[in-house]
Amino acid sequence: MKPEADRPDDFVTRMQPLCKRAADSLQQLGWRVVFAESCTAGLVSAALGSIAGISEHLCGSAVTYRNRTKHDWLEVPQEVLENPGPVSEEVVQLMARGALDSTEEANIALAVTGHLGPSAPAELDGLIHIGVAYQNQVADPADKNSFAVSRFVRLKSNQRLSRQQEAAEEVLATLVDVMDVFQCWQKIRQGEIEKGRFAWQCHADASQSVVGYDSPKTPRYLFPGSYNPRHDGHLKIAQYVRSAFEVELEYELSLANVDKPVLGFPETLHRLFQFIDNDVIWLTESATFAEKSRLFPQTTFVVGVDTIIRVADPKYHSDEAAHREAIQTILAAGCSFLVFGRQLNQDEADSAGFHELDDLTLPVELKEICQQVPAAAFRCDISSTELRARELED
Repeated sequence: MKPEADRPDDFVTRMQPLCKRAADSLQQLGWRVVFAESCTAGLVSAALGSIAGISEHLCGSAVTYRNRTKHDWLEVPQEVLENPGPVSEEVVQLMARGALDSTEEANIALAVTGHLGPSAPAELDGLIHIGVAYQNQVADPADKNSFAVSRFVRLKSNQRLSRQQEAAEEVLATLVDVMDVFQCWQKIRQGEIEKGRFAWQCHADASQSVVGYDSPKTPRYLFPGSYNPRHDGHLKIAQYVRSAFEVELEYELSLANVDKPVLGFPETLHRLFQFIDNDVIWLTESATFAEKSRLFPQTTFVVGVDTIIRVADPKYHSDEAAHREAIQTILAAGCSFLVFGRQLNQDEADSAGFHELDDLTLPVELKEICQQVPAAAFRCDISSTELRARELED
């Protein structure tokens, strides 16, 4: 539980390290920010505004407590404010877009809406949504392409003023997170680094770095995926690994994929923002397991049988020699695979239905580094396509 609320001046003082991090990153990137604040009532901009020289990068803040004000000042449609309502992902993204459009100087906007109580519905009590809207005015002032993403946070405090301060802290931490992701994404795309590690369980603690580029410790179990979106199947697999091996599962998102376009910054941020609780996620540009094994030696990759089918299939390589070399690279790195059974369709296997590792014909050296998760211990008879569709519907 969070401590009781600070006095306003004490809160601003306590926030100085986080505000300084935000100000330094804004200066480094040359970004200007504008805020749209509902439940925080201007506390975010007040805290950031305490940093000397911040006027070069802080455009301002629109405090829009009432729905009519959100509509009048930020052009949030009345029908969206009524359904799904002001405390929602849809509204906070529109608030961020409205704030971004309100000034030509800003290239990033953050918005916050939430229910701090008392008398809040149980499902909304202490819930805040944080929206981010961005457009790349720095690289090209004529480029008006923008995007909006959001994340939600369940506040730990119980007292209203404490919640308001905690919410303001989360907004400023999110600003820092966005800039951390951008810098990591940019460095990977430019070839300056090969991977970055995010750990957002401490993302509001300015004394801890949430992104590292050269972590000496590689994960024991790593779950690579596209996470478009992250769905219930991913969560159940993580729970199994945690229970069976008494280790926290870490994740990897690659910007590159063998058969898909490279992820841009907007989509990268959207997918990474699905990880906020106690998760560690790595960002790379390693499209193949040969590349991943070089970055993560001695790691066990957590995969489905569909992934092993692709690793074993020469068609994903230029020729048979390149295929053999890729498998040898994985072996030389000391990596292995923990393989979950999957419900496959006709396009993924010779026959549709649930498949396990033992159902596959694999090169001997590949099969030797694969460990099957027995269907009796874990089985999901819904395909990933169906799981994704359900998640998107929700």
